[in-house]
Amino acid sequence: MSFLSSWSRSALRSGIALSMLASAAGAALGANLEGMVPYSASTAVAVLGAVWVMLLSVRHRAMARRTAARTRSSLEAWAVAGAAQQELRRAQDRYERIVEDLKSSRDEAIAANHTRAMFVAGMSHELRTPLNAIIGFSEVLEMELFGPLGDQRNLEYIHDIRESGRHLLTMINDILDMSKIDAGKIELNEGTVDIVRVVAGCCRTMRQRAEDAGVDLIMDIADGRLLCIRADEVRLKQILFNLLSNAVKFTPSGGRIVVGAEATEAGEVAITVRDTGIGIRAEDVALAFEPFRQVDGSLTRCAGGTGLGLPLSKALAEMHGGSLELVSAEGEGTSVTVTLPNLIAEWTSSMVSGSAVAQEGPERVLEWLDQASDGTDSQIPPEPRGTLVGMLH
Repeated sequence: MSFLSSWSRSALRSGIALSMLASAAGAALGANLEGMVPYSASTAVAVLGAVWVMLLSVRHRAMARRTAARTRSSLEAWAVAGAAQQELRRAQDRYERIVEDLKSSRDEAIAANHTRAMFVAGMSHELRTPLNAIIGFSEVLEMELFGPLGDQRNLEYIHDIRESGRHLLTMINDILDMSKIDAGKIELNEGTVDIVRVVAGCCRTMRQRAEDAGVDLIMDIADGRLLCIRADEVRLKQILFNLLSNAVKFTPSGGRIVVGAEATEAGEVAITVRDTGIGIRAEDVALAFEPFRQVDGSLTRCAGGTGLGLPLSKALAEMHGGSLELVSAEGEGTSVTVTLPNLIAEWTSSMVSGSAVAQEGPERVLEWLDQASDGTDSQIPPEPRGTLVGMLH
């Protein structure tokens, strides 16, 4: 800008000097050689000088206008940049305040979660101790070990006390397990588990409850199939009991529950529990996996529970490195598939099959007692390696 201004001023001075020189020369020549050609030439030179001055003046004005426009644009750009910088500073201040608030909220949530976990752990111990006494003494009274109770209604009341205590103890254990999983305190005692044996045992345990509800419980696993994995057997049974309990609870009388297990091509075991119950709406499937959330949240719902069965089963399956998927249609039924990794080769499974009888414990004794009451062979039969479709219903 300074260069152009100085150049314009220099050109203007040169044009003015040239005009003055041409005028003086023309006047001098005109005085001596009036009427001759040189006078006309000097006049033309003076005119050209004047035109040159005018052109330079116009160009200078145009350049001045452009320079002024650029200056205004630059000033406006600087103003916008300054405003943007101030807004950026304000946004950064807001961001820092939000981060601090989030950190504070996170710390409070962690502290509250720790307090809740400690409270649940302490209260679970305080509640389970008297509950175990209630359940134990009610069983003693129900069996009339120290003499008859008299009226039959006394036995019915004792039975109700025992069942209510067991139900409450189950709820407390589920809440404690969920709290342990949230706190990352739960551990798995993994070993070689025969899936067929575990599924058969769970079905036998749930058979009476299913019969009381008028529901057929069917085990659909290929006869003689070996399915062994590395897993925590207690937690695996907990998953199956939760799924079977939900299936019985939400399947009306006359319905059917089918339990199956098979090996997948990915070297995993898929355990499926399908029922013909009331089903779940598609928009409510996600709610079923929220802790303490009941899909039927109305006060008139017919099924009880804490709403921890599915969330706890899903968390336990994921702790094993597996997954739990639920597919349901309202009015048609529900299918829950638990996929677990660590499938053991069949030749390895056959090496541990001999220890299956000793591992089954009370469930095997119950089967033997059922056979003895039917008048069949009183000897404990060899452990079945598979179960035909329809064995349990």
